[in-house]
Amino acid sequence: MRKPSANPARSRSGQSAATAETFPDQSYLAFLRPVPRPFLRFTSGHFPTGTRTTPHSHPCLALHGCLQGPLTLVTPEAEHALDSGVFYLIPPGVRHHWVSTGRQTAATLGLLIDADQPGQWPQPSGVATGCRRLQQLAVGLRRFSVVGDRDLQHSFWLAADHLTAEQAREPLVTTGVLLTLLGQIIERLESAPAARPPREDIAQQIRRLLLLHVHEQLSIDEIARQISVSPTRAKQAFRQAFGCGIIAYFNQLKIWQAKRLLCDASLSIQQVSDHLGFASPAYFCRVFVQQAGETPSDFRRSAIDDLAAADGAPPPS
Repeated sequence: MRKPSANPARSRSGQSAATAETFPDQSYLAFLRPVPRPFLRFTSGHFPTGTRTTPHSHPCLALHGCLQGPLTLVTPEAEHALDSGVFYLIPPGVRHHWVSTGRQTAATLGLLIDADQPGQWPQPSGVATGCRRLQQLAVGLRRFSVVGDRDLQHSFWLAADHLTAEQAREPLVTTGVLLTLLGQIIERLESAPAARPPREDIAQQIRRLLLLHVHEQLSIDEIARQISVSPTRAKQAFRQAFGCGIIAYFNQLKIWQAKRLLCDASLSIQQVSDHLGFASPAYFCRVFVQQAGETPSDFRRSAIDDLAAADGAPPPS
C-alpha cells in the first residue's frame, strides 16, 4: 500500500501519477441521513480503488472527512492526503474531487453546512451566532485530525456511527452530535489558525498494517511484533486513537470488504470467507451478523434486489 506523504498538501506543479492517469468514476453513495438546518446533506461516499470523481463545488461550507483511506482530495492548488480521522472544512465555491488509489475501497463522511440560513433556532442556543463565526473563520481550506484530540475524536467517530448505523438513530441525538462537532471545529479554528498534521503514531502504523493484510489472519502478538511494540502497548494506543479494539476494527474492515464481494453472485459465502481470511464460514457469518445486523445471505439477497430494481429488471427468482 502506498504510504501517504508526510506533507498533507502537495503542489500540483508536478502532477502525480494519482491524478495524471484517467480513472473511471466508480464512487457511490453508501449512506444518507436526513438532518435539520444548518446542516443540509449528511452522507458517506464509497470510492473503490482506481476511482477519480468529477470535479465539483458546493454553494455552502462542506466538511469532508475520511472514514477509511487512503484517499486524496484534489483542489486547484494542491493534493491533500487523507486517512482515517482526517477531515477538511472547504469554503463555498472551491472546486474539488477525489482520487482513490489505495488497495481497498475508501469511505468518506460528508456534511454540508448552510451558515447563511441556519434555521429557526432560538437565540440562546447559539446556533446562528456559531454559524456566523464559522463563516468568518473558514477562510481557505482548513485541515483537522482527531489523532491526539480526544474530544474531537469522540465527536467525529460518534457522527460516523450515527451516519453508518444500519438502523437510523434518534434524530434529536444525531443533531446534538453534529452540533457538538460543529462547536468543537469553531473552538479549534479560533485557537489554532492552521492545524498541523500529526506525526504517524503507533495506532496509525497498526491501522496501515490491518489494511495491508485485510485478506489474512493476524493476532495481536503478530501485529505488535511487526511494529516493534508490546501487545499491551499496541492495544492501549489503538483503543485510545480509534475507540475500539484492534481485532474489532480488523473485523470491521473485513466486513466492509465482504459487503463488496457479496454483491458478486458468482462467489459463494465460503469463498468470500476464505478470501478475507476468516477461520471458518461459520465464524465469518457470526462476525457479519454482529457488524451488519443480518446474515451474509440476507445482505446478498437485498443487494441483488436493489441492483435489479435500479436496472428496472425483476429480481432473480
